[in-house]
Amino acid sequence: MSSSDNRQLSAITFIDIVNFSKLMHEDEAKAIHLLSLQKDIIFPIVSSFNGNILKELGDGLLISFNSAIQAVNCSLEIQSKIEFIENLNYRIGIHVGDVIYRDGDVFGDGVNIASRIQEKCAISEICISKTVYDSVKNQASINCISLG
Repeated sequence: MSSSDNRQLSAITFIDIVNFSKLMHEDEAKAIHLLSLQKDIIFPIVSSFNGNILKELGDGLLISFNSAIQAVNCSLEIQSKIEFIENLNYRIGIHVGDVIYRDGDVFGDGVNIASRIQEKCAISEICISKTVYDSVKNQASINCISLG
């Protein structure tokens, strides 16, 4: 670990637009419009939950939060705001883990696991790790279903 590394426990959230590559192939203008909608709608929501957008990855976002509850509530708010926007469907994965911040980037199992969880989601789902579940299971406003 170098002296410029900052290791921290974070709630890492991966958000990705479903079928974005296909839409980009079929209608670039619509796809680009979705990216601007994403900034207009999602960025303020993330900010309101004290989230930090670490990276934009094409149509995806890598976001960190100081708490699992903030990450889940933010994700629920995002899903409710985009529910009726055509082609703006997300898969969201959340994991709490140790990450390394270095030179404006983030690395570590916390990031990798959140990414893998997001890939397993169905359209418009939020999938969380057991670590996140253990943090949010007693929140009355958050209902979880175990996928095993």
